[in-house]
Amino acid sequence: MAGLNVLRLINEPTAAAVAYGLDKKSMGHFVVFDLGGGTFDVSILNLSKGLFEVLATHGDANLGGDDFDQAIVNFLNNKYKLKVKDIEVQALVSILSREIKESLSTKNEVVIEEKISDIEIKETFTQEQFKTLVQDLIEQTLKATKSALSDAQLNNDQIDGIIMVGGSTRMPCIQEAVKNLFKTRSP
Repeated sequence: MAGLNVLRLINEPTAAAVAYGLDKKSMGHFVVFDLGGGTFDVSILNLSKGLFEVLATHGDANLGGDDFDQAIVNFLNNKYKLKVKDIEVQALVSILSREIKESLSTKNEVVIEEKISDIEIKETFTQEQFKTLVQDLIEQTLKATKSALSDAQLNNDQIDGIIMVGGSTRMPCIQEAVKNLFKTRSP
């Protein structure tokens, strides 16, 4: 309808690999670790002579960066007894939680002093505290990654590179978990 001449369609993991220049390499196995706001996907690709083959995919349509925000929301709601049924209060808490998560992607700690619905919130969040709050979510991403590796019939040391896609991969706890899973490989 747009009058475009479509030469070839490629799937999302392959598009990420091309965007990162992997099509310039000669061969290897690569992991595309895609943690966006609403979903998580992991794909195992084989690159041979400029052609990509998707060996396996796995993921969770109900797991994404928003769930990491929600862990902070739950913490604040519980600690400060915020009104969970008040839509305006929860909208403010959600915005604050996202800001905390994003700040912790570049800082070791974040100090919060906010007033929400006549309640003073004074809190210092550290990366370690955040990691503890989201450990089960991190484990879900690793479990899916291990399943994709198993489906591709590969192990960690057969992976030549890792592509981290999506804003939530900026979180140090995610980068650390992926790095630890693949030992010496840096995402």
